[in-house]
Order: sequence, then C-alpha cells, then structure tokens
Amino acid sequence: MKIKPQLALVPMAYPGYNLGEGMCDDKKIEMELYLKQNGFEILFSLECIYSQEDAKLKGYEISQINPDVIIVLLTTFVPDYFLSELLSDIDIPIFIWALEREIQCISMVGGVLVTGTLFNLNKNYKLVATDFPDEESLYQLKTFTNAAMIKSKLRKCRIGYSGGKNNIMLSMMANEYELKRRFGVSIINIPIEEFYNISSDIDDKYIGNEWRKIRSKVGEITVLEEDGLLSTRYYLALKELAKKYNLNGISINCFPYLKSKICLAIALINDEGIAAGCEGDLNSTLMMHILYLLSGKASFNGDILQLDYKENSILFSHCGAGAFSLSQSKEDIKLIKSIETCDGCAVCYPTDFKGKVSLLNLMTGEKGMRISFLAGKGQPSGLEYEGTPVKVAFKKNIKDILENISCNGAGHHWSGVEGNYFKEIELLCKFCDVEYKKMS
Repeated sequence: MKIKPQLALVPMAYPGYNLGEGMCDDKKIEMELYLKQNGFEILFSLECIYSQEDAKLKGYEISQINPDVIIVLLTTFVPDYFLSELLSDIDIPIFIWALEREIQCISMVGGVLVTGTLFNLNKNYKLVATDFPDEESLYQLKTFTNAAMIKSKLRKCRIGYSGGKNNIMLSMMANEYELKRRFGVSIINIPIEEFYNISSDIDDKYIGNEWRKIRSKVGEITVLEEDGLLSTRYYLALKELAKKYNLNGISINCFPYLKSKICLAIALINDEGIAAGCEGDLNSTLMMHILYLLSGKASFNGDILQLDYKENSILFSHCGAGAFSLSQSKEDIKLIKSIETCDGCAVCYPTDFKGKVSLLNLMTGEKGMRISFLAGKGQPSGLEYEGTPVKVAFKKNIKDILENISCNGAGHHWSGVEGNYFKEIELLCKFCDVEYKKMS
C-alpha cells in the first residue's frame, strides 16, 4: 500500500498594516479542505501565526510531532523572521504557498522575501504563488511532499547486509558512511553464518507446508522437490532475519554459492514489502525500497540485457528473482532450475509493466553518490531470456541512452516500477545532496 506523506499546515499573516490578516483563519480552513479533497494527510494544522514569537513556539510544537513536510500558507506579506524562527528547532522540507487572491495582501512579496532567507540558511524549500485550486501548483506540491516523505522515511530505514560485496564486481562496492550521511539509512551487518544457522533450525514439517502454499501461487513447476524445499527454507530464514532486525530491506550476496537457491526467497520477500536485492548489491536494495515507498508496490531489479534498435527499446532482466506480483497472472509464473547453474529454484515470467516506467541506478564513487534515472514506456515481452524480463521503449534514441549510461558511470543493475517519478527522485537527490543524472 502506498504511504502518504504526513503534513503540517502552517498559516501565516502579518497584522497591523491592513494587509487582510483577518482572513487568515478562513483561508486556512479553505486550504485544509482543498488538501484533504486531493488526498493529502494533514498530521497537524496550526493556528495562524501572527508574530516572530508565535513562529518560534509553533516550530517547537512541530519538532515534537515530526511531520514529513511543512506547508506554509502565506495569506499576507510576512517578515522572513517568521520562517527563520519557525525552523529554529527543525530541519524539514518546507513548501510555501503564497496565496495570490487580493492584491493588497501582497503575499507573493513575502514569498520571495522568505525564500532568499531560506536559501541562505541552506533549507530545502519550494515556492508557488497562486490562488487555489490550481492544478500545476497541486502537482508540484504532490511531487515535493512525496520526495520529502522519502527523505523522512529513509532516516528511519534499516537495511540488512549479509555476505558482503560480490567478489567479481568492483562496482558493487557500497559506502556505509555515504549511505548514512546522504540518506540517513542504517546498515545492519549480518554475518552470512547467521543466515545459515537460522535456516538449519527451521522445522522440516513447517517448510513442507510453506512449500505447498508457494506451489499453489504459480502456474508451472519443473524444479526438483529437494530444490524447492531448500529454497523455501532459505525464504523462511530470510524472513526471520528481517523480523529479528526490524528491516525495511535486505541485501544478500548470492555469488558464487547461493545463486538460484535464494531467488525464490528474494521474490517472496519483495512481495511482502521488504526490498530484497541479490549479488551483494546494497545500493540497488536501497533503490528498490525508495521505489516501494513511492509506488506502494514491489519493484523490478535487473540488468540491461539487450538493445532492440528497431523498436528503440531495451530489454532488462535478471536470472530469476522477481516478485510474483509483477507477473500478469499466476499462470505465467514458472519455477525452473537456473539456466546458469542447472539447479535451484529460479522464478520465471515476463514482467508485466504497462504505461510509464521509472528505472533507477545508484552508484558510489570517489566524488560521492549518484543516482541515474531512466523513464520509458513498458512494452509486451516474452521469455527472450529465462528470468523476469521487462521491455521498455524510450523516446530518446537508445544508442544515445547507452552512451549516457556508459559515459556517466551508471551501473548495470536497474530497479524499476510503473509510473514516472523523475521529479520526486530529482528532488530527493537535491534534499540528500546526491548527484542526479537523467539518462533518457
């Protein structure tokens, strides 16, 4: 289920100069109704702020509630001290709506005044100046609050990291300091031995019952019974680790020993709302969690596999760890042995993405962190590659896209969901001081 940003609504007016401060309460009520009608969740709605002292006190109240974003409704011109005092005890992204209705209120004058100060204070903010309803301002508000919500949630995010980096891929190197500094994410290092110990302690009868449930969710099974049971054992162990450490995501290094023995576990965990990445790619696990927060759905994770120059599309796939929910129907899902190791229990189906698609890649380098973004349109695909392929068509020439990817240091793992979230990701990068690169 998609998570809604939690908002604090802060109306402001400047009294004593005949600017229309008496209309502040009514405009606040009108704004509350407008936001609620458009699906926003108001966690905290303050009384109108009329002084610098009010702003200081209300800022402290907001700090105790800790919303994802503050919406400041300027009903008149206000001194910039109102904003600087409001934010004394908090560092939360702030969306300023200068309500342009009666010209004598000169709210936009106040809006431009306060943004100059917010810029100098290095705050994350956005200003719109219009009356409401206004569709463009509403769109900007939605993208801003979504990005602010992700920033807030990431500071509470816990991602397990077990098995370390893939030993044949230098680019998989993760920087825990940067992940903490930029995003606020907590990395929980879990020895791979703990995963094996938990899996060995699980009761065989319980595993058999769970395997039967899994079998009922797919269309075809050709794996050996012993491989299915082992994969189920590993799924239950991964689930237990997530519960034990209260994880929002988990990255496990499957190369070279686990391989397709862990694919089923990763697929099922993703469908339970816990982002799970393979091959020790901690960065892609974080991207999968971000996309889950944005869409409320499990995300795809795979490689750039093949370019189709006639269709101007790119085929993405991976060896077989896709969430069941990304298939068109359960009849399409096959549990097969790995094409790479000829054993295990790989998940196989054509990924069912329709409409707009967003794809992300996160890399760590000497200059910091960078997120690369691709936006395209999902296309029908078959099983050109045994795994969970998805085909995405682009407006930009795919030769130029490949050039952008290779010349700007993007990696080979891309995480994707339906929908176009380029603006939210761009804002998130700005909030977290991460380099943003739009490849398409």
